[in-house]
Amino acid sequence: MPYRVSKFIHLLALVAWLGPSTGAYMLMLLAGRQVSLRLWIIEQHWFFILIELLAFLVLAATGLHMRSTGGLKGAGWLRAKLAIVVAVFIPFQAAQIVIYARTYRSLATSSGFIEALALYNKFNMAAAVVFALAVPAVFFLAAVKPREKRTASCSNE
Repeated sequence: MPYRVSKFIHLLALVAWLGPSTGAYMLMLLAGRQVSLRLWIIEQHWFFILIELLAFLVLAATGLHMRSTGGLKGAGWLRAKLAIVVAVFIPFQAAQIVIYARTYRSLATSSGFIEALALYNKFNMAAAVVFALAVPAVFFLAAVKPREKRTASCSNE
């Protein structure tokens, strides 16, 4: 697959990955104390989490493809971006699936739902804070591609 096609698919997957949770989180805030509406949003969110997971897998695949074909293996900005992906995004994606599955199961069985919902809400708050910092950092690195400063002793210029 050509690099530019991979990049285009990567950007589409990025939108599919970030959009559903952002939308669901905003709906939860707008729902306020309307319990039946909040429960419906939680129930529907499972579908969007599956979309997010597929989009995240496409992001990983196209990202690895671009890294291998784009000649950027040694780029410092790319190493920093990948560090954020590995340290933040992958663990949060895994945790989201586990926590949401627990919440969804407890909603279906009416067992431990209050506790599961509390964990789900705490996770969403933590994710909102962490992603509010990490996502712009990754966008900055990808868009600006800052160059590493070179000292006179290691510069070839």
